[in-house]
Amino acid sequence: MKTRALPWITLSCAVAAWLLHRVPAMASALEFNRTAFAQGEHWRIATAHFVHFNDSHLHWDLVGLLVFGCWAETLSRRRWALALGIAAIAIPLLVAWREPHLATYRGLSGLACVPFGLLVISLVRTARRHRDGMLQAAAWAASLGFLAKTIYELTAGQTLFVDAGAAFVPVPLAHLAGFVIGVATAMPATDTVTRPARSPGRQDGGCNTPGLPRETPPASRSHWPRAHAGASPGR
Repeated sequence: MKTRALPWITLSCAVAAWLLHRVPAMASALEFNRTAFAQGEHWRIATAHFVHFNDSHLHWDLVGLLVFGCWAETLSRRRWALALGIAAIAIPLLVAWREPHLATYRGLSGLACVPFGLLVISLVRTARRHRDGMLQAAAWAASLGFLAKTIYELTAGQTLFVDAGAAFVPVPLAHLAGFVIGVATAMPATDTVTRPARSPGRQDGGCNTPGLPRETPPASRSHWPRAHAGASPGR
């Protein structure tokens, strides 16, 4: 698969989040706010991903986005951009619908889970193509580990890595949504299908009908003149 040298989409998202975190006043202006959204500030859906509640929140989100996002973008920038665009709109809307107790939403964590879903499917497909059982097992183990982490966070009400404290309420639903969107975007296969090799003992081929005598192609027929009755041999 063709790779690209610079994952500029991922790097741009990371730089934007880092710069906005240097200006604390921007957080409340760009976060997803349920009341402001209802009043017509719909652009907050997209900008909410780039502001964070504290340094730990930003740090872990950037780690996940840069590691998995850069990897996924070098494999397929088109798929990564498509999944990123879908997730950027879908995640805040899903959180607003399924988490009515939340007044605000911030962070790149949901988007950082999108490339992880893309990579799992890409690795599974590569493992099957090369019949690499170890790689396929590792890909499925990684996805199961992610799901176990998400289930823990949903049941415990706290994140596994980020120190949320009293600053914010973790939203594992956003992580799960990002992962599912990545998987769904990567599912359509684009691999070239090759025809299986014909068995050496197979009698039929080309345009010949199986079971009938094989016709000699015109190009291979003999063009030597036939001998006529009564003709004398040449000297």
